[in-house]
Amino acid sequence: MLVLQAQISKDQQHLESEAGISDEELESLKAALSQKVTEYKLLLNDKSALFEEMYSNALMMINRNKQIVSNQEEVVTLKHEIDINILEIEQKTAIIAEL
Repeated sequence: MLVLQAQISKDQQHLESEAGISDEELESLKAALSQKVTEYKLLLNDKSALFEEMYSNALMMINRNKQIVSNQEEVVTLKHEIDINILEIEQKTAIIAEL
C-alpha cells in the first residue's frame, strides 16, 4: 500500500511539474491508477484467502500430529501390557507344569 501511495504522490508531482497536461491525459492517468488500485485490492484478497487456507491446513496438520503421537503412546502402552501378560502366562504355565 505504501508503494502505491508513493507512486500516487510521484504521479501527482509529475503532473504538477508539467504545465501543459491535457484533461484527456489526466483522465487516462486516473483510469490507470484506478485499475492499479483495483488490481492491488484483488491481489490482497487473494493473499488473504491463501493465508487462511494455509493457516487452516497448518492447524489440521498439528491436530493430526497430536493424534499420531497419542496413537504411538497407546501402542507402546499396549505392547508393554502384552509383554506383561505373556510373562504371566509363561509363569502360570511353569507353575502348572510343576504340579
